[in-house]
Amino acid sequence: MRHLLLTLVMLLTAVSSSATVKLSPMPARVVQSDGTVLTVIGRGDEHSHYFITTDGVLLCHRETVLTPELIRHERIHTAQMLEMLIVGFYLWYLAEWLVRLVVGRNGWKYAYRHISFEREAYENMHDAGYLSRR
Repeated sequence: MRHLLLTLVMLLTAVSSSATVKLSPMPARVVQSDGTVLTVIGRGDEHSHYFITTDGVLLCHRETVLTPELIRHERIHTAQMLEMLIVGFYLWYLAEWLVRLVVGRNGWKYAYRHISFEREAYENMHDAGYLSRR
């Protein structure tokens, strides 16, 4: 058991240190100039990225291209958050990502793309009427 736990810690450390292109799905605290503290989650990569607050508000840089599909993808996540009372969404998201990361052994990108919330959002982001039928 101790050997398994040590192996798991080493695996997570190696995976997290080698992931330099994609933003981490882990929440981060950001202090704004007026002192307001936001908890945000980064999405995207080093070339195109944006942030979403834990209550579903989309924040992005001026150069980020906000396509209807990207906005719809994040709106699907907002609906998921509201269904699970926000905290439940993030707890489930993190737990599912960690399980897929360790059990799948296919890397952090695979784990991210196979989280049930992400699969739903990616599969339906091109369907303009999805949220009204969801």
